[in-house]
Amino acid sequence: MAVSFVFLHGGGQGSWVWDETIAAIGRQAGDAVRCDALRWTARDAVPSAAATRQR
Repeated sequence: MAVSFVFLHGGGQGSWVWDETIAAIGRQAGDAVRCDALRWTARDAVPSAAATRQR
């Protein structure tokens, strides 16, 4: 059974910040693990209650 990990990055970083970590996990676990790196930006954030009321 495969295990999935998702690594989140933002603040002007790229998925490259996780390259060494993902590579190390791959060396240790092989095909038993799947890793993905996702980018977080401010526009991905949930709107505040005040912003929602203004709509």
